[in-house]
This record gives sequence, structure tokens and C-alpha cells, in this order.
Amino acid sequence: METESVEDAAASKRRRWRRGLPWFLFAVAVIAGLVARRVAPWIPIPYLVVLLGTPFVPWVWHRLGRGTLLTKRAITAVAVVIVIALLPLPWQTALLDHPPGTTWRLDGRVSVDGEVMDPPGEWYWLTVGRPPIVAEVVWAGVRGEQAAIDLRDGIPAIRPEVAEPAAARVALQAVGDPRALGNVDVVVGGWWATTPLGSWWRGLALGRSHGLMVALVTYAHVSGEDLAAGRRVAGTGAIDPDGAVVRIGGLLPKARAAESAGIDVFVFPASQLDELDGFVPSDMVLVPVADFADALDGLRRTAAEPVPTP
Repeated sequence: METESVEDAAASKRRRWRRGLPWFLFAVAVIAGLVARRVAPWIPIPYLVVLLGTPFVPWVWHRLGRGTLLTKRAITAVAVVIVIALLPLPWQTALLDHPPGTTWRLDGRVSVDGEVMDPPGEWYWLTVGRPPIVAEVVWAGVRGEQAAIDLRDGIPAIRPEVAEPAAARVALQAVGDPRALGNVDVVVGGWWATTPLGSWWRGLALGRSHGLMVALVTYAHVSGEDLAAGRRVAGTGAIDPDGAVVRIGGLLPKARAAESAGIDVFVFPASQLDELDGFVPSDMVLVPVADFADALDGLRRTAAEPVPTP
């Protein structure tokens, strides 16, 4: 009798676990959706609802006890197809006429030779574009069109392992730090970039448009100069070894993303100023720069200017 009682208790515990697991997974899905929306506010809410809610439809249907076994299996199969069709392909970039921009926090998430760069103020870098979903790629293939660019085919010279150390060396040279003369180990992304998944994503990424911001954050931390002066600073721009700030892609959507994020100062290549014709931010200060020294002067100058009152 005692053995049966123990077995019954174990079986009851397993039943409770099976009943509670879907609710736990549902809570995790809701939290994941909120985080995704917070990071990329351009993600459509209906897309998140369908992507994260569809896996639970077969479970709800089963709980209601409706339909035959064949019906339940058909509903499960349809749910699986829908989820797969909506999954993003993170190793590709969708070809879009109007790609979205995204703002990412940078201070405290850059390390140079193991030292975390965390200067005063808030610093952000910007990306443009999004990965395609499976349905887009499949539909484009059926129509004989190209829906995305495969990041795995990119030029090694604009991979993070090349572009980020080059940007940090520009800042270290401006400070007079001897590390500028040797190899510099730079990691952007904080702890996430050191995980296997984050490291894979980081190695896959293309572009050096965040080079200017990596250089500015490195300079502000190593020099100890409070360039932000209590402001939220964001920017974009590739930076050459001589400090020249050169052209990047998607300037307008990046500027719009920065304004939506409440950025105070937006730094960008002066050679692309014409691309912001017609863009009039409400409170964000635009700082076009030609080189790294110009960027430093621009941040110092705007910090000394009086803040306009509404």
C-alpha cells in the first residue's frame, strides 16, 4: 500500500507538471514578445501574436476535447506550418524599399582588451533592415525573385572582428594610448556576444557603420572626458584609420529610429547631410561630422549650447 501511495503521488506530480508546462511556456512567449517589441518597436503586434500564439492553439483545442484524432492532428500540422512560415532567417537581410531602423545601447556593452567601456551618459548605435521570414523567401523563390541577401557571402573586411578593432584604434590613438600601436581585441554586445549564439551572430554580421560610435565610446571612457554631458547620444558612420567618417547605408531610417528612441544628439557623416532633407526632428540635435576630431568638437560644442525650451 505504501508503494502504491508513492507511485500515485509521483503520477499526480507528473500530471500537474504536464498541465502547468503549457502555461509556463505561454508566459515565456508573452515575455519574449514584450522584449522583442521593446527592442524593435517596428515589429507588427499581429505578427508577434500569431507567431507566439499559434503553438498553443493545438493545446487549447485538445483541452476543449473537440474533434476527432484526425482533426487534432490536422490542426497541429497547420500550426507547425504557420510557425515555420513566420520564423525569421537571422543569417539573411531582407531586400526592402523602406527598411526599418533599430536603436541599440552601446555603453557598457563594448570591451577593449577585456576592459568594459562605460563612459558617462547614454550611447547608442543604429542598424537598418530586418531578417526575412521563411514565407517571404519561399514566395520569392516561387516567383523567381530575390527576397534577401545572405550575410554569409559578405566581405570579411567589414566583419566585426576587423571593423571594430580598427575603430577602437582611432580612439586610442586620439587619446595617446599605446594600445593603438598593436592588436586590439574588441567585443561589442556585452555578455550576449560571448555566448555561442551571440558569437555566431556577431561573426555573421556585416557592416562597419557603428565604427564611429565604437570610437566615441572608447575615447570617452579612456580619456575620462564627459562628452555626453548627461545626454543620450546616438550615431552612425564608418570610420577609416585616419579618422575620416565615411558614408553608410540607411541614414534616414536610422535618424527616425533615433528620434523615436528619444535621442538628444545624432551624429552622422557630413557627406550624407542631403539625405536628411525634409527630416525635421522635434528635439534631437543633428551633428554632421567629417572626421573623428570633428565628432569630438561637435559633441563638445552642442554640450555647451543652451538647451532650447519648449
